Amino acid sequence: MSRPVSGPHGLVRARAYVDEHLADCAAEADAWLRRGDLEGVHLKAVARMITEDLPGTHDALQVAERLVELAALSAMRELSAWRAAHTDEVFNRDSGSIQARAD
Repeated sequence: MSRPVSGPHGLVRARAYVDEHLADCAAEADAWLRRGDLEGVHLKAVARMITEDLPGTHDALQVAERLVELAALSAMRELSAWRAAHTDEVFNRDSGSIQARAD
């Protein structure tokens, strides 16, 4: 589910990392927003990339959070489009697979 990486050159690495580790980044961002706990390595890694590639960036952790939010929204758009195009298939959470809809 790779999307074009655009924007300032300094964000290319961070965006690519978020795309590659989206589920983990999103889980960390969710925990941070809900409980104030910043656990894990992914958001910190993204923030570090932002700071390294764009020196002088303020609130790199919040920029990292925003990149995760944007990537998650993009993934949801893709999922919604897929679901609209494949109305005869459903995702089975128990098996983690896509199956024919049993109507």
